[in-house]
Amino acid sequence: MTFQNGLEAINFFKDPEKDIKVDLVFLDLNMPIMNGYQFMKEYHQIEQHNVNPVFVAFISENTERPAEEIAAELGVQEYISKPITIEKITSICKKHFNLSLIKKD
Repeated sequence: MTFQNGLEAINFFKDPEKDIKVDLVFLDLNMPIMNGYQFMKEYHQIEQHNVNPVFVAFISENTERPAEEIAAELGVQEYISKPITIEKITSICKKHFNLSLIKKD
């Protein structure tokens, strides 16, 4: 599932009626309306989570601070520096779920 902005996404996680298991969340820090920093701050304040998904932040390469520092501040398990590639996403999926998104010939 996808959300158009951080506010839509946080409202999904706050809704106690949702009975959908989320294993992996790709989080763009530059989302409209509510950015990734604001989203994670709100997410960490939710008292009960149905699951503990792996959060992956998409971080621009031209940030003023190291990506590792930003990821630690956000409380995400992983980060991917932009540009995003299928190889980078596959690496995350293999690491956490033993899944590959690339078919080998």
